Amino acid sequence: MKKIMSLVVIVAILCTSIGTVSVAAIDFSAISKVTTQEAFLYSFLSDLTNDAKSDAFSKITDERFTLGTDIDVNTLDANERAYVESVSQGEKFTEMYNKEPIISFEIVYGSCVTRDDITIVKAKLFFESGAVAIVPFNVASTGNGYKIVFTLNDIEADGYKVIQADPSTTIAAEADDASTKDDGSKYSGFNWKDDYTFDYLYGTIYGIDSFSITKWVGNFDGYQANYMLSSGWESPAEVVYAVCISHWYGDDVWGSTGNAVVMNGTFDVYFQGKNNNFQNCTIRISNQTGAYPRSTGYGSFYQCSN
Repeated sequence: MKKIMSLVVIVAILCTSIGTVSVAAIDFSAISKVTTQEAFLYSFLSDLTNDAKSDAFSKITDERFTLGTDIDVNTLDANERAYVESVSQGEKFTEMYNKEPIISFEIVYGSCVTRDDITIVKAKLFFESGAVAIVPFNVASTGNGYKIVFTLNDIEADGYKVIQADPSTTIAAEADDASTKDDGSKYSGFNWKDDYTFDYLYGTIYGIDSFSITKWVGNFDGYQANYMLSSGWESPAEVVYAVCISHWYGDDVWGSTGNAVVMNGTFDVYFQGKNNNFQNCTIRISNQTGAYPRSTGYGSFYQCSN
């Protein structure tokens, strides 16, 4: 029997002060030229290694957990309001960071790539678990300072690279993969990985269950509709389905349906992901219409086993 994955509606208002940093305040004597964006990232990561999470939180904007401007806070239920409050106070960021804390870092000086008001700066992070990775950070100009911006975009596209994996992750993922095999899959050559359900969705949700991916083809099937369909509102739901590894520093996306599935009713979407192994993956579901209309749905994710 399939297990039902618990999903948490991810919404937040990130109303934090704008952070700035002075290059002169940091000793960069060994560096010939340091950009203000590199210095700002240095300050942000220093806050984390010095256990100053509240200071680090004041320097970020996490668009993965942003409450849409078309959402009336007064329409949220008690659980949603409590979650908004916890995220706005930095509790969500702290929770995510505590799962993957770093003990040190190295800015990759001279790696900056600027696109409009976003500068991508890379840093080599050394995690408490023993893992090491090159992580690209979006440093955005705010007019009077900078923010570190986390988005739904795939961080690998901007140079994310795992140099040394967390050794405990591999063992856990192998055990999880074995437990999710489902010989009763309705798709020949596919294994069931997880089920999902969502209701009254206006933002992005992540699955709590995790699983590993070993092939490059996946399939989402299920049902979706705008939540007022039964009342005669016929506008189609617009939802993007993805499989990713969610980190405090960004999402590493294995694969997604790409454009939104636009319809009310049952659907079956076959898509291609990255041709390499992924561990500790979760389902990510993003409603594309904000509050008008919100979406409801359910379904399953299958991964090719051939």
